[in-house]
Amino acid sequence: MVISVFIPYRISSSLQKKGPIHLIIRWVSKKLGGLLKEGKQDKLLSLGFLNGLLPCGLVYVAIGSAITLADPLTAALYMALFGLGTVPMMTSAIYLSKWISSKTRTKLLKWIPVVIFLMGVLLILRGLGLGIKFVSPPVEVSQPKVSAIQSCH
Repeated sequence: MVISVFIPYRISSSLQKKGPIHLIIRWVSKKLGGLLKEGKQDKLLSLGFLNGLLPCGLVYVAIGSAITLADPLTAALYMALFGLGTVPMMTSAIYLSKWISSKTRTKLLKWIPVVIFLMGVLLILRGLGLGIKFVSPPVEVSQPKVSAIQSCH
């Protein structure tokens, strides 16, 4: 994440994106475009499901954060809560987009690499286990239990 912020957009966009994953993403994008052009209210549910299949940078950040958690159940709960948290955010984005100018949107888009960079630094600090409260909890090493009782019979 940290390194990706420093790759210029011209270089990353000029890379050829071929392969089965990109073909699927292209297919989903075309379907989304078709549904958006229709503009019918009854297509919104299909639009939402197709949108959920597209990759998103913030989802990748959430996955990276979930990977740092020790317990798979906790990581799954983290991702589920992240998904539930996107519902009010996406809903508010729809309504706020009507009031936010394109100039302000452009300014907000410039902050995305900064946020991704900060999340990457935070994940690196968490992995180091420096003992910083709420940022880098100490790594707990479990010691095997040794019994001092020895039987000689």
